[in-house]
Parts: sequence; C-alpha cells; structure tokens
Amino acid sequence: LTGALGFIGKVVLERLLASSKPARVLLLLRPKHGYSAQERLNHAKTRPCFAHLPPSAWDIVVALEGDTESPGLGLSAADAAAAAATTHVIHMAASVDFDLPLADAARANVLGALHVLEFARGCPRLKRLVHTSTAYVAWPDAADGLLGEPPPLDAALCERLAKCEVCDDSPSALAPYPNTYAFTKRAAEQLLVARRGNIALTICRPSIISASLRHPLPGWIDSKAALAGVAFMMGGGIMRTIAARPGSPLDIVPVDFVAHSLLRAAA
Repeated sequence: LTGALGFIGKVVLERLLASSKPARVLLLLRPKHGYSAQERLNHAKTRPCFAHLPPSAWDIVVALEGDTESPGLGLSAADAAAAAATTHVIHMAASVDFDLPLADAARANVLGALHVLEFARGCPRLKRLVHTSTAYVAWPDAADGLLGEPPPLDAALCERLAKCEVCDDSPSALAPYPNTYAFTKRAAEQLLVARRGNIALTICRPSIISASLRHPLPGWIDSKAALAGVAFMMGGGIMRTIAARPGSPLDIVPVDFVAHSLLRAAA
C-alpha cells in the first residue's frame, strides 16, 4: 500500500486487518516531520479507526521507508528484495492540493505513479496493480450530464509531465481541466495505460470522498480536505449558508465504499 496513512489508506488498511487474511501487508511510508516510517506507523496504531483491532492484527504489517517520488520508491536494497514478493499493489499516495504548482503536482501524481508501476513490474508474483485516480479526470456530457471517458492529452505533453519539465500553470495550458490536481491525475492515467505492458492494471475513479457509512465506525472522518473542510466549518458554526444551484448533484461517496472498491479491484 502507498498512502496507507492517508484518509482512504487508513480504511483500506483497517479493512485488510479486520476482514481479510493476507500473509503480509507492506506499507510504503516516507519519513515525515522528523518521524521515521516505523514511528509513523506506531503512532497510527493509536488512532480511533484502529482501536477495535487486537494487537496481534499488526503482526503482519511491515513499514518500509521510502517515497513514491524517488526511483525504486527510495527503498533500501534489503527492503526492495523483501518487497519483490508482493502480489498486489494499491497505489493511493497523491497530492490532493488543487493549487499546487504544476511541476510539483506532476512530481507527486505522475512521476510517483510511474515509479509505482516500475516497482510492480519488478514483482514476479504480481497479480494486479490498482491505481487511485479521480472521477474529475472526466467532465459531464452537455446532453445528459453524465461523466464520459475523457479525451487523451497530448502524448508529448504527458512525457514532459512524466519528467516534471512542465511549469506552465496557466488556464490555457491546463484546459479543459480546472486545476493541476485533475490535470496531473489524467496524465498519470494515460501514461500508466500506455506503459503498463503485461501488468494487470485497474484504475479507480472515486468522486468527493467523505465520512464513512459503517467502517471503521459510522461517521468516521479524519481529513479536512475537499468537502470535509466545509462540514467542519458548518459544524463549528463558522459557515451558515452555502450558495448553490438546488438541482446540482453533490457527488459524495463514503470513504469505506471507496476502500471496498479498491480492495475488490485488487482481488
């Protein structure tokens, strides 16, 4: 798992430990705020979403220090050798910052995805790679309002994004995408499909991810990203009104629905 301590990742990890029986679960974790990968995992174990798990559930979990933005995922030689036995990869690590400069967004969302693909290619027992994208790589059809398959981006542009050589953040350069997040997610999809070779690849496109319906517990959320920030402000009495078209759909999906979809896709 990449991004296993993020909002979606925690639920995927919790579901694996609560209801599945994998032999081993490897988490690619980068050092952060002065904490090592293992220290970050130790802290995560104390979070409310994992409180119901018995201590023995963690026996199969291994923290590997690395970074999707680094070649070879930044793994040590020993960790890379151990990880080569991986059978399923679920890639969830990404930057969801809409306003990130294009080169930075490409490094996180495009280059990171390609590094994960190359890692997967080096796993002889691999059964499937699951990549987490977003529904907003597409946009509604004018006739029926449904999301359609997006047209391809320019191939040369995608190759430049893969090398983080593009820095034009202007609306015309990103068109028809409204932000660098959706733009780089679409480029990552296109490059993964083009380069996958014989890798079994599934791309999942959730919409706006919010609080859980049932798992790890009803209403659980620990992210202030996207709609969650609005919910926090409304709950705190800071935001009292929202200007919106009454007929507009609000495409929210519970985080446990997304986690289950990623796990089904992997299996």
